[in-house]
Amino acid sequence: MVFSILLGFAILLLLSYIYILHPAFLSPLSAVPNAHFTSGFSNVWMLWQRYRQQANRAIHETHERLGPVVRLGPNELSVNSADGLKVIYNHNFDKDVFYTRFENYGIPNMFSTIQKEAHTRRRRLLGSVYSKSALHSSPEIQDLARAIIIQRLLPIIETAAKNKTPLNMLDYSSAVFSDFISAFMFGLQNGSNYVQNTKSRERWVANKKIINAGTGFWASEFPFVYSLLLQLGICLDNPQIYSAIEEANDQCLEMVQKAEQSFRVASKMPLAGGNDVKWTKPVVYTQIINQLRFPAEKMLIDECPESRNRHIIASETMDHLIAATETSVENLPSHRSIDSLPLLDAVVFETLRLHCPVPGSQPRVTPATNSHSMTTILGYSNIPPGVRVSSQAYSLHRNSKVFPDPETWKPERWYQASQEERSEMMSWFWAFGSGSNMCPGNYFAFLELKFVVAAIYSNYTTRIVDDAGIEQMDGYAVGPKGDKLIVQFEHA
Repeated sequence: MVFSILLGFAILLLLSYIYILHPAFLSPLSAVPNAHFTSGFSNVWMLWQRYRQQANRAIHETHERLGPVVRLGPNELSVNSADGLKVIYNHNFDKDVFYTRFENYGIPNMFSTIQKEAHTRRRRLLGSVYSKSALHSSPEIQDLARAIIIQRLLPIIETAAKNKTPLNMLDYSSAVFSDFISAFMFGLQNGSNYVQNTKSRERWVANKKIINAGTGFWASEFPFVYSLLLQLGICLDNPQIYSAIEEANDQCLEMVQKAEQSFRVASKMPLAGGNDVKWTKPVVYTQIINQLRFPAEKMLIDECPESRNRHIIASETMDHLIAATETSVENLPSHRSIDSLPLLDAVVFETLRLHCPVPGSQPRVTPATNSHSMTTILGYSNIPPGVRVSSQAYSLHRNSKVFPDPETWKPERWYQASQEERSEMMSWFWAFGSGSNMCPGNYFAFLELKFVVAAIYSNYTTRIVDDAGIEQMDGYAVGPKGDKLIVQFEHA
């Protein structure tokens, strides 16, 4: 009896040491300020914030109180510093397993790949199609802007302006950007036309809302439990999510199949150009399929259970589709001239700063090192391997020393800044990440936004009729709380 009591007491002491005393007081991470008094030995506080969809604001508040490095849990740090970004995202930190939930068709894509070497191979598939120089010299970009903005969107706005009928621009903006990226990837003739097709647009927007709202806390924080419960027929998400994902996947796969046919007959099609654009080269599809022919990239096929190029391409391009959605004019200025307008540039930068489409934490994992080269972040040394470390754009973009009055939308801060001030702001601007895992389509997104804003406000003024719920949600990749931005257009 006495022996059993002593043994139980010893086990209790051992467990207390392993799970409470060591992580809270003896771990190298114990030198880092705790976000909550339980953070040194428990993840409960952080899990509660994520479950309540308050994580971004909670993390930001702890940085405001405690400084640029805070401890969110026994094995998790958050860093809010431009210098910290250089360590975490420019060095050999792998992604956290959090990203594996972004696979499509059960096949990894560049965004879901967590190992750096494998990610580099995936990135090679895209080559330089999204680079600034490639886009500036691309005839397809100008033709797509003409077809989607001038021929599709502006006539709808013109009719609405004449009839004094307001439009829900939240839906139309999603439609424009989805049409634009799908046409760039698969060709205009194979991409979506959500701008003009009301039924398809409404279905696409509805599915996006279900998908974005349905995959969150349980899938990211408890992936193994989540998968096990699914196998048992227990769903913790909206049951509609699976039909929504299946429908979105089918749409993407259909566009891939159409692009296959276009690729085979490309030499017979007319060159891009002219005012009535109906056919363009499937730029991204062509790049990926050409890369898959190189022996160095054949390993990508072996990694996939279905061993088919079509599904590799669909998995990669589906990720681009999701990321992107997030009158009297007959021609648009060139993309070079659009890109050089300082006020337009400032409006886009400031909007992305204050309303970043991916404001949440981007987790990485400290690499395995030897005893002579343990990880050091902003003065905190001896950080062991396997620690989850992240930064979030929500906090980086609200540094009041870099962005005075950070909660106020001030485009002028970008064009009134000195060269040194602008450089400092850019080092903290993180709408597209940084380092080797930086979003490859960042410049494409800038061009899309600038084309649409320039086309609309060169011809119209706008008045908000109803923007209830326009406040941004709290989460990893989030949009507004509501589902409307009702705008009245008038001729400028």
